[in-house]
Amino acid sequence: MKIKTIPLLIIPIIIIITALYSIYSFISMLHNMEKTALATIIAAFIGLCGIIFSQWQSKKREISESHRENKIEVYQIFFDVVRELRDQQRMNSELSTPEEIFENYKDQFDKLNDGIVLWSSPKVIKAWLKFKSHNSGPNNPEDILIAVDNVYKAIRSDLGNSNFGLQHGDIIKMYLSDPNELKKK
Repeated sequence: MKIKTIPLLIIPIIIIITALYSIYSFISMLHNMEKTALATIIAAFIGLCGIIFSQWQSKKREISESHRENKIEVYQIFFDVVRELRDQQRMNSELSTPEEIFENYKDQFDKLNDGIVLWSSPKVIKAWLKFKSHNSGPNNPEDILIAVDNVYKAIRSDLGNSNFGLQHGDIIKMYLSDPNELKKK
């Protein structure tokens, strides 16, 4: 058993020694160079790093923009379901149970789940799971509204919008007839 562990200890030591020797050799080479050649090499290296960084940022932005339309389509399902539930509640003034909601909107929630898995950030996935867990048991309406608000904030963040300055529950208050109603509960 000890015979097998000795080579495993020696390999990292050899790699570290080789890396340190390479760095020392490189620094010695730079130290012995003419100052103008050294300045040229440093400028070229900085320029190359700048080009690589800008290309990486451009590619990242391009990928983000290509996914944006798909994300908006998925998130619109959530907005539509919330709007329908809000309108139903205003007409009936009777709240559906979470089980009834998930049964009535099963197709939309299935589409939403698929879209969230494919296109959403981890923050949206976690907010969606928290929303679903709030709706799987007995909860007061304020908890559900706050869970919806958290999904809205995660969606905004995923689409590149800032939530800076928004307080807890601010987005969902926009949809309430009395924005102070959330505090009263």
